[in-house]
Amino acid sequence: QIIKRQLYEHHGVQEYWLIHPTDRVVTIYILENGQYGRPDIYEFSATVTAKTVPGVAVEFERVAQAISA
Repeated sequence: QIIKRQLYEHHGVQEYWLIHPTDRVVTIYILENGQYGRPDIYEFSATVTAKTVPGVAVEFERVAQAISA
């Protein structure tokens, strides 16, 4: 996680999502001024909208159901 985050930051990846199915959380980093700040963290019950890709939203309750199936 640390190395990949550093690589993505270095190469300008605007938005980086880490999905933690065991912990049932999503960690999202947004690139601002060339660096990732503190991440936003959401539970799997949330619907999360991408900040850098218009029209993309993930309903994590549905993801959790698919993982449990």
